[in-house]
Amino acid sequence: MSDARIERIMGISSGPAPVKVDYSGYAGMNIKPVVSELTINVEELGVEGCQKVIDEYELKIKKKKDKIAAMQPATKKNKPDIAKLRKDIEDIEFNGDYRAANGFIAKLQDAEKEKRRAEKEAEEEAALAGGKPKPKVAPAPAAAPVSSFEVDSWVEALVKSAAEGSEEAQGNLAKGRGTVKYLSEVRAEVPSMVFVAEDQIKAKLKRAGVRDHALKTIRALLWLPPAILPMLQPLCEMLSEVKLKTEPGGKVTELCTKVASAGPGGKAVPHLVLPVLLSAAAGKGGETWVVKAATIGILKEVVLKMSENCPKQLSGAWDSILETLKEQAGDAKKQVKAAADGALEALQPLAEKRISAESEKRAQTLKENAEKELASATIPPPLENYVKVVVWSCCMEANSLAAAKTAVDAELQPIMEKHEMESVLEKVFDGVADEA
Repeated sequence: MSDARIERIMGISSGPAPVKVDYSGYAGMNIKPVVSELTINVEELGVEGCQKVIDEYELKIKKKKDKIAAMQPATKKNKPDIAKLRKDIEDIEFNGDYRAANGFIAKLQDAEKEKRRAEKEAEEEAALAGGKPKPKVAPAPAAAPVSSFEVDSWVEALVKSAAEGSEEAQGNLAKGRGTVKYLSEVRAEVPSMVFVAEDQIKAKLKRAGVRDHALKTIRALLWLPPAILPMLQPLCEMLSEVKLKTEPGGKVTELCTKVASAGPGGKAVPHLVLPVLLSAAAGKGGETWVVKAATIGILKEVVLKMSENCPKQLSGAWDSILETLKEQAGDAKKQVKAAADGALEALQPLAEKRISAESEKRAQTLKENAEKELASATIPPPLENYVKVVVWSCCMEANSLAAAKTAVDAELQPIMEKHEMESVLEKVFDGVADEA
């Protein structure tokens, strides 16, 4: 006789009868998502290309998380919207391209860690044996070279102290590279600053109690564009704030403009600044009309400087700039419309200064040459993307090898003691005629 039948006869029960759950419209939301189809070749993209893919998807995730944070505390009315945003984030995290790019980078990093571990073990064994360690022979890289890099703890402590409000630390950061006296040897000061800055500063920009410290730290690091350019997008989001104690007029407009200048000659502007400003000006991230209008004003100033520092790249970006401004000139908010109309009027004279097709072709050739040569260059990982962008941007704008060397020196000298780009530039300009 079964247990169930015995229980019925004796009038006992082992527990309540199972209850069917009603998901009330949420059925299916607990189904595990499936990784989407892969559309990229990670081997062809390499480290830099995969990192761009990761950055693109992580920006999407961040924007959705920010929207969820703005909807807190959750209410009965907005819970479905929050649930949908979380589902969107999960879908992005299961995107095939995003996961493949992450896997590719992680694989290279794991290989680098394993290499360092093996080298350390070899050194320890040699030391125990009383002999000298064998010469280190680096294996041929599978894709692109991955430079070993370790954060200097003293530098990390300095940036952290500055972000937490130490005026002494902020003052030390503002002095530039090689000026701070640490208690022990520091081998990678600038790369460590860049690596630590985003993690220590970015999150604090959204917290009312500490964002003033974050803003002061950004000002202290204006000499180091690769450390602060990742802050440009969250700074744009703050353009609607009017009561910031540490900022002129209570606004971040001036600071945002300085960050957007991107170094002495602004050679990183076309690639690392312009896309951020165009996106914010168009409201692609859900920016308010206040942010859009303020961003258009900054965009105008940046484009005017681009006409002097990066005229060839401005010529290539001109159509997208014009399209964005014309679209905003039709905005329902009169403030956005006025800002766009003013920018269009100020920038109109630049329309006649577009470069010739021949000059544009030469610039693209130099960019391709630079990207090829830089693929084998050894650059500290935290600086890699910025340095590569600056170098090929300088090459595109230069009318000769000598001009390119001067421009690269001016851009990199504040952040690198030795950049060793001279041989790279010589190969880039090999066979390319000078331009009048």
